[in-house]
Amino acid sequence: MAINDVYAVTLRQMMLGQRVTNVFFYEQFAAFTPTSGTVAADLAQTFGNVVMPGINNIQPTDVVNVQIDVENLFVGADVGQSIETGGGGFGTNSISTFNAPAFKLAVPAKTTRSGSKRIAGVANNLVTDGVFTDATYIGAASTLEGLMTQNLAGLAPATANVFRPVVVKRIKELIAGKTKYRLPNVIGEKVVQVVVDVIFQLIMSTQNSRKIGRGD
Repeated sequence: MAINDVYAVTLRQMMLGQRVTNVFFYEQFAAFTPTSGTVAADLAQTFGNVVMPGINNIQPTDVVNVQIDVENLFVGADVGQSIETGGGGFGTNSISTFNAPAFKLAVPAKTTRSGSKRIAGVANNLVTDGVFTDATYIGAASTLEGLMTQNLAGLAPATANVFRPVVVKRIKELIAGKTKYRLPNVIGEKVVQVVVDVIFQLIMSTQNSRKIGRGD
């Protein structure tokens, strides 16, 4: 709802009957009041309009879109959702739910680690010995690199970019003798870095949380 707030954008999809999610983070860096609804709801729709098509363009038809949920990490009332239809459109017959193309989210300093995203779904004809070799697919992944790097404008009445992709540093806590990490929930805990580049990794990766029906 204000400059410097950070939003978690959770993309929810289904693949072969299993839930798969990816979480992106955006920082509001310019003043913006949407025509209706919350800033979070505006960002959900904007992400769906701008970034989602690039994600679907590297996913096989086994992947189906469900919804985008957005929450302001610091303002509980600032939440929003966009119901998404359609799904992947590049190839069929996925290798598995846990194999995935990986993207590195590069940051300019060491105050946070680099980020990463593993997008669900790899059609079985796209890789040779674990390496992506299909030129058209690599081109689509390159397009997605740009979409995940770019700033986003809000819907009308925005006239300029409002949100920028960031990597968020998690808060380390010791709970019952175990180390846990959580997202910041007040602005005083906030440490973020702007994503300066997104780099597609040619070597196929995995997402362990998606193995053996665990989902997400």
